[in-house]
Amino acid sequence: MREKGKSEGMGRAFLREMIKQDRAKIHFVGIGGVSMYSLARLSVEKGLCVSGSDREDSSRLRELQLIGVRISIGHNAENVAFADLVVYSNAIADDNPELLEARKRNIPTVTRAEYLGALMLDYNHRIGVSGSHGKSTTVAMLDCIFSHAMMAPTTLSGSDLPIGEPYRIGGNSLLIYEACEYRDSFLSFSPTDFIGLNLELDHTDYFDSLDSIKASFTRAMSHPGATVYINSDDINLSEIAEDIDRRLVTFGTREGCYYLFSPTGFSERGMTFSLSRFGSSVGSFELNIPGVHNINNAAAAITVAIEYGLSPELIAEALSLFRGIPRRMEYIGSRLGRPIYYDYAHHPTEICAAINTLRSI
Repeated sequence: MREKGKSEGMGRAFLREMIKQDRAKIHFVGIGGVSMYSLARLSVEKGLCVSGSDREDSSRLRELQLIGVRISIGHNAENVAFADLVVYSNAIADDNPELLEARKRNIPTVTRAEYLGALMLDYNHRIGVSGSHGKSTTVAMLDCIFSHAMMAPTTLSGSDLPIGEPYRIGGNSLLIYEACEYRDSFLSFSPTDFIGLNLELDHTDYFDSLDSIKASFTRAMSHPGATVYINSDDINLSEIAEDIDRRLVTFGTREGCYYLFSPTGFSERGMTFSLSRFGSSVGSFELNIPGVHNINNAAAAITVAIEYGLSPELIAEALSLFRGIPRRMEYIGSRLGRPIYYDYAHHPTEICAAINTLRSI
């Protein structure tokens, strides 16, 4: 686990005061990463003076330069000379010259998660999506639904949304974001709504056992005042639910769920399914992306949207327009008459789901 420098671990109140200073200068180490790039864009929108560095040039860095972000290719100590705060990602090593220089100068340094944890308090409602699988797709579904409802969400995803960017800048009423468990990142967040999609042993460079990752999820789901949405089909999440003293809303295919869903057939591009609440029909939904696992992701998004007061008809219309996100069973063309799909699956469960989806296609 990374040791904290002298200026790290600062209180959230202190961090919020710092980033609210007029033209506060924020430097991002590893600014080309998806999550860091999105936070940099959001910081610019909030009126902060942003700079950043990365190992090599990219289209994202050039996009940031177009909106006035000072970009440095390569990590050098002088890049942080004028920073008020340095934000770094988990991919940055402890011996990074910019981190070392910031600590030498007593410039506060915080992780990406700590920085987002401070920024998100500007939003009235904060929907965090957690799980070993399906976070990006579910975030994109929620973004699609709430955008279709004209609720102007601000969205931060770990993958490009259908709009072509991994973020959407909306209003201050609603934030939708990925609550990633890696290195306990989601413990820095303050959700008003926390979604648990599934839980398996992952990130074994940090978590040494299933029990350790379950303990982390339990802490994340116990945030004061949060409503917790849990997939009751997942045995690990169901076990955790017994220790969570928060408002709990369950969804799944097992009797006893608040929201019970059931596949009903195939559509042209995906599947159809029905959803009921406490035994009363909510409606039928059509999903135009393949994969049974995506019904689970959609059920999570629908459950939250209904709890927010959106009508099943509006939700169904929004989901019917959703066509998925890049690198998730993405059709990229054909070769010698055979279709070619690109999928990001890298965990054994995800690989199995991808293979089963291809077989169904």
